[in-house]
Amino acid sequence: MSALREHGISVPGQVAVTGFDDIPLARHLRTTLTTVRQPIREMGRTAFDVLYSMIRSERPPERDIVLATELVRRESCGCPAGTGNDGEVWL
Repeated sequence: MSALREHGISVPGQVAVTGFDDIPLARHLRTTLTTVRQPIREMGRTAFDVLYSMIRSERPPERDIVLATELVRRESCGCPAGTGNDGEVWL
């Protein structure tokens, strides 16, 4: 967003920006960053379960494992600041 700003491009006026992983910095930027939050703990737990089953010579899951993500709407997508959208989670 800094590079866009340096080139005279307005966020979110001209460009909507979305990140991924919801790092702590995202809510403290000059224009708060809309982001997708992943379930990090659940990912670790699931990875351990799959690895442990493989170590025990059990069959790993035959299908992909899909975990839910969450959309956290903030200013960089055009959501107004201070209206309850900062950090609000949308599934």
